Parts: sequence; C-alpha cells; structure tokens
Amino acid sequence: MMFIVNVIMRMTVGVAIVWFFAFINRLLGKAIFQTLFFKNENEMPTTNFLLPSDTTLSPSMKKAIRDKLKNDFNIDLPSARDEAKNIDKSRKQIIYAVSQMRNSTRGNELLLQHNYEYGFIRNLLGGSIVAFLVCIFNLYFFRNININTTGFNLSLGLGISYLLLLLLSKPLTEMLGRNYAKVLFEQYLHH
Repeated sequence: MMFIVNVIMRMTVGVAIVWFFAFINRLLGKAIFQTLFFKNENEMPTTNFLLPSDTTLSPSMKKAIRDKLKNDFNIDLPSARDEAKNIDKSRKQIIYAVSQMRNSTRGNELLLQHNYEYGFIRNLLGGSIVAFLVCIFNLYFFRNININTTGFNLSLGLGISYLLLLLLSKPLTEMLGRNYAKVLFEQYLHH
C-alpha cells in the first residue's frame, strides 16, 4: 500500500512541475512575444487585416466580412475615414469584432488546429528563454565548477538551438498569426 502512495505522490509532484513550467512558458510567451510583436491584440494580423488601409485581404472578402458582421452582430467595422481620424479606436472596434467571430466559430476543427500551432510556437519561445538561460549557466558550470566535456558540449548544442529559435521568433509568430487570421476569416464567412 505504501508503494502505491509513494508512486502516486511522485506522479502528482511530477505533473505539478510539468504544469508549472508549461504555465511559465505560456506566460513568458504571451508577455514577451505577443506583447512585443503584436502589442497584445492591437497589431495582431486579425486586427491589421481588417483595417481599411491594409491590402492583405481582397476588397470583396473585406466586404463579405463587413456585411456578415453587420448581419450577425450589428457590428460596423471602421471606415477609411474612421481609421484616419482615430486609429486606436478603429483597432479596438476590430478587436471586438474579431472576438465575436472567434466566439461564433468556437469548436471549428481547422481553426482550432491553427490556434494550437500559434499557441505552441508562442509557448515554445517562452520556454526557450528559460532553457537558453539554463544552458548559459550550464556552460559556466561544466567549464569551471564541475568539468564535464559531454555536459558542456550538450549545453552548447542546445543553447545554440534555443538561440536560433529565439532569433526566428518574429518571423515564426508572424507567419502563424497570419495563417490563423486567414483561416478565421474564411471559416467565419462559411459558418
């Protein structure tokens, strides 16, 4: 009986530690990368693509989205005049409209897949910050305190991998954010 209790306790602690680090990775990913690259939601592709001045979407697709939002939620997207007059207010209007689109497409498998991909990379980048710092510590430790060539080389290789991932963070998050936005709009229009 005591063996079972010990196994359950160790598993519980292990799960708690994994959950804690996943939470930290997500927190860092959101706080650093999403805020840094997209100013939270203000400059997300879902927001930028619906600005009248943005040419990513075709005019006919923007009109279809505009009409559907008006019909479904009585939401008016900002006009070119609104955008020129007050860009911040226009972005807030779009953010609200996008939240309604997301709510109406909740459970859509294709959209969920793209959301997972974006979230995975964002969280991986958050974890890469911690992992890179650990690798730097390990390089010092294995070189100066507990000399270990294998540990040093492994830390060096992993550190370079994490650094490369961090250097590619902007193009990765932008690419996945754009993909998500396009799928959201397509799925919303066909919903």
